[in-house]
Amino acid sequence: MIETTRAVLDREFASPPGAPPETPETAGPERIVVAGCPVRDEADRVVLATLNRQLDADGYRIESVPAGALVAETIAAVLAMDPAAIFVSSVEESGRARHLVKRLRSACPDIPIVVGCWGLHASPKLRADLCAAGADDVVTSLGQARSDLMRLMPAPQRDTARDDESPSGDDVELVTSSRRVS
Repeated sequence: MIETTRAVLDREFASPPGAPPETPETAGPERIVVAGCPVRDEADRVVLATLNRQLDADGYRIESVPAGALVAETIAAVLAMDPAAIFVSSVEESGRARHLVKRLRSACPDIPIVVGCWGLHASPKLRADLCAAGADDVVTSLGQARSDLMRLMPAPQRDTARDDESPSGDDVELVTSSRRVS
């Protein structure tokens, strides 16, 4: 099932046939980076890819650490990303999520951390444990994840290229009289 879901998402995220590759000249404004940390496996990575799709339209980009990476490797990858926020994805309730959050909080004390617990009902004890470990919030839906991340991060810069293409005051002819002069 995970393989099928991954194949569907990979097809969905693929560029349309014949689309030119994005280059710095054709890319839009710089996106704000969120470090995506799958706790255990491909299922966590698939959730991060889906969340990335939702955040993309808002000017954010999730850069994911490889699924199943050691905690030390995850922390090194997150630090290299210099993210505005960290999102930890956990399909299964496990002590690994709490341990990862605790280590991330120690390494990144000023970066917001949100934990997504998928397929679980985030019990008050689970929420309390993850928040005690250093999570700023624990969410159970993609909608909550998007809202929390956007609330905790700075707003992205908007593309002003369209503003530059509109006529400026110097190029506009003002008609001050309805009289025609011959």
